[in-house]
Amino acid sequence: MATYMWLAAMLCYIDRTNMSVAMIPAAEQHGWTKAEQGVIFSAFFIGYGCTQVLGGLLAGRFGGPIIVTVAVVMWSLFTLLTPEAANWGFASLILARIGLGLGEGLAIPAAHAVAAQWYPAQYQAVCVSFVNSGHQLGTVIAMALAPAVAADWELVFHVLGVLGFVWAGVFCSCPPPEAFTPPDLAEQAQPSPWRQLLLRKPCWAIYISHFSTNVGFYILITWLPAYFHQHLGVPLQDMAKFTVPAYLAGAVSMVVVGHTSDQLLAHGWDKLMLRRAAMGVAMVGCSVCLLICVYLPADLATPHVIAGVMCVALACHGCHHSGNFTNMLDIAPDHAGLIQGVSNTIATTAGVLGNLYVGTMLPSIGWSGVFLSAVCVYLSGFALYMAWSDVEKVTPGIEARKGDVEQLLPESPVGNWPVSPTSCNNNAGMVMRRDAPTPDTTGHGHTRPG
Repeated sequence: MATYMWLAAMLCYIDRTNMSVAMIPAAEQHGWTKAEQGVIFSAFFIGYGCTQVLGGLLAGRFGGPIIVTVAVVMWSLFTLLTPEAANWGFASLILARIGLGLGEGLAIPAAHAVAAQWYPAQYQAVCVSFVNSGHQLGTVIAMALAPAVAADWELVFHVLGVLGFVWAGVFCSCPPPEAFTPPDLAEQAQPSPWRQLLLRKPCWAIYISHFSTNVGFYILITWLPAYFHQHLGVPLQDMAKFTVPAYLAGAVSMVVVGHTSDQLLAHGWDKLMLRRAAMGVAMVGCSVCLLICVYLPADLATPHVIAGVMCVALACHGCHHSGNFTNMLDIAPDHAGLIQGVSNTIATTAGVLGNLYVGTMLPSIGWSGVFLSAVCVYLSGFALYMAWSDVEKVTPGIEARKGDVEQLLPESPVGNWPVSPTSCNNNAGMVMRRDAPTPDTTGHGHTRPG
């Protein structure tokens, strides 16, 4: 299951990020100004923010994989239509970008719910990190497509749109080698804990730190090609060799830090300390890297040096998936999709406001002003996370959690096909709930309470 979600995450970010590269030839073709480019980038996040909570609610009702499949089909359709929409006019392109965001907004909380629905607590950090590493690899692929985009950006969108339909077809027609059982959703149905999610400080520590990390991250994934091309003079055909290593470093960092975090937790390290340490590396580390870009002497600020700094920045950023993202599973394990939806809705405003801000203010404040603004947001968010974060559960939920099982999954989720943690089956690798009846082994046809 994690592998399918990883592939979907990769497609998600390819289709989202390819506009960052395509914007350069597309803007020249259609004559878009910097302000109009900011509007185009922001339009995606308007749609993206509108379906975050809906995605979490639907994932809790129907299961994360079903919602992810619907989302992939939806955003792939709008990816396919983007070149035609641009030719029809600016307004139609904005609508296509909003539609792309609506589809991708469903997927992120639904994929997050999979970690809670399919995996026990001791594997959740590595599962979340592994799936989200697909985001970084998707960005890597999008940047690597720069030469193809320069040659024919419209064809690239068409091919990527088709790939989404291929993923959906394979997922629906080729189940995993070991059949998995979806969660017993009827037993998990319960009122959504809106009061706790909207009023508790640990929740807002996650939301605000998520917003803060998104400010810097969206600048790096959306405007980095323009920064290298226009500020550092890198030709579009050479863009990949300067940007791909940075995004690849972020992908590797996510998986390595997620695995390390789970291992340290298993050896008795304090969970809250691990979450805060991950956020410290992510937010303070990115701030330091952006400050280096601002204050590095001009004779040293070559494309190769800046590319190295960006590698460190995105490697630091990858740590936050073992911080506030996994922290969502700590404090609301039975509502993982919903809290991810709420958090992403709030954090997505960084994409709307940040892209409008950069597009409008870049001509007057320059890249130094943009980076310094991001540093201020990073450090403010980190200070609040340190003050308000916690790992104690804040929402009511199911009495028997996957972390409180009598038999734990013996293998890591990465590369395997685990079954539902709520299944009651004696097959190897399956988890038995404590409140489930014990199968009859006496031959009298009765079950014993668990």
